[in-house]
Amino acid sequence: MPELLRQVLVEDCEWREPQRAQWLHEHAVEAMHAAGRTREAVRSALGKRSWRALSTVLVEGWVDIFTTEPRLLFEAGARLPRWATSRSQIYGPAMKIAAAAAKDGMVVPFPTTEPDYMTDYTAQLLREHTIELYRQPKPEAIFAGLIELGILRFHGHYGPEGTDAACRLRRAVQQATAAGNVRPALAAMAELHAGITLDIANERPSATAAYESAWSLAEVAGNHFIAADVASKLSLVYAQEGNTRAARRWLVSFHDHHSKVRWGSAMVGRAARLAEAFVAFAELDFDTLGSILGQLPAEPDNDEFWAVHALLIAMNAAVTGQAEATHRMMEELVLGRPHAASSPMARRALYHAAAMLGVEGGFIALNRQGGSAAPAYSPEFIATRALHRLYCGDRNGALAVLSRAPILVTGARYDNLIRNTRLAACYMGVLPEGILADIAKRHAVDGELSDLAPVWMNGNTSELEEMLQLTAEQLGRLKIFMPPTSVEIRPALTDRELSVLAGLRADHSRSRIAEQLFVSPNTVKSQISSLYRKLDVNSKAEALKVARHWGY
Repeated sequence: MPELLRQVLVEDCEWREPQRAQWLHEHAVEAMHAAGRTREAVRSALGKRSWRALSTVLVEGWVDIFTTEPRLLFEAGARLPRWATSRSQIYGPAMKIAAAAAKDGMVVPFPTTEPDYMTDYTAQLLREHTIELYRQPKPEAIFAGLIELGILRFHGHYGPEGTDAACRLRRAVQQATAAGNVRPALAAMAELHAGITLDIANERPSATAAYESAWSLAEVAGNHFIAADVASKLSLVYAQEGNTRAARRWLVSFHDHHSKVRWGSAMVGRAARLAEAFVAFAELDFDTLGSILGQLPAEPDNDEFWAVHALLIAMNAAVTGQAEATHRMMEELVLGRPHAASSPMARRALYHAAAMLGVEGGFIALNRQGGSAAPAYSPEFIATRALHRLYCGDRNGALAVLSRAPILVTGARYDNLIRNTRLAACYMGVLPEGILADIAKRHAVDGELSDLAPVWMNGNTSELEEMLQLTAEQLGRLKIFMPPTSVEIRPALTDRELSVLAGLRADHSRSRIAEQLFVSPNTVKSQISSLYRKLDVNSKAEALKVARHWGY
């Protein structure tokens, strides 16, 4: 039918039977959405003011629009009349999330006030609303659950509240999927964001399960955006756990889908870049590590995995001699985003970062916030602290840290690294041949070059080269870890000298230190001289630097 004639007939129908014309257009909008032309359906509904049809398409097709043209969500939502939104508990929160969509990603604001879930009216309202909708989970219920997770993260409710909401949404998705009430793309997006929420809550096993469910649903839906985002997140989960083999596998899947992503490409790829950086560190490929970090912001931005980015900056600084400057930057970073830094994921990553920089007890700004204690039983945290003690020549200190390690740890690489660090701390000089053979056997199965660092520091250089047939490049990477023949004996400081050192680190004057220790200023002067002599330094700045090197 010629377009002009079709338009004349439409206008005639609208004039003679406006209600029938509206009904026909609403069905046409829904048909376009069902045929996969969701954005076209939204624009058609906006043009004809078909608000009921538009509301339906925005809920059911939210994922399709968000992953391609998210600003259209905000435009369409803003034009909905009040009568179409006044009874909706999710309209306002949904608009808040849609407004955060930028040119190539989401700009998620950090909370600026102390989060209080019990007095957060929006969070409480969404919880009640989703619980009611989950009784018979349909697309509206899953959409509401997604909005609830987004608002909880926007408002800084990273802990039990987020975990509870994510678990409730996952159960609703499973019920709706089994009943055939929800499209795979919407279910996949819900599982993905449940995974992110659980990840931030440091519930890694549950997060991994949610991510893997999202992957299966994204594959069914054929949605490259979600598939790439899920693979990106899974590669980072496994990389942090030390399972670099699984991380590499998911990175391959990520790249297969990422090339087809348009809007949000950089946002989706952030976790994968961080995973690649972890893999480079495991390979002791510090050139690649520096290159990857050089492509990211110099300081962590508002990405939800910013704390993991901070950890990688600390890891790079530890091997490039920039620990002092990075320590200052980290303290300022935590001070600038105190509520975001209190999330379980952030605390875990930041304590690990402090261990990498040789900062005993974590960052001062983080400790002032209170909250949960340092993740003492985190495998990567234990491995890092023990290796640093061994590097400083403190074998007993390394063994003391390792005594806190659980029998079973997650990730073969940390398992190997912890085992090798314990052996190097127990044996002075070259390890017995049988032990070296066992190390070589384990390394051949699932080892990384970084696993060999403690054995290398123990002086087993030629044995490693021969048994593992290491290349010249690998040997060059290992040389960053000095063998113990070139490591001086760790100076032993008295309790009083440690107290004085703490005062110097806090930039206190001699008189103030004397007041705190209930001694005379001359006594403090004498103790500072003794401290300088043991550390072989001539200034306060040098004393602080050398003390941090030795783990004080």
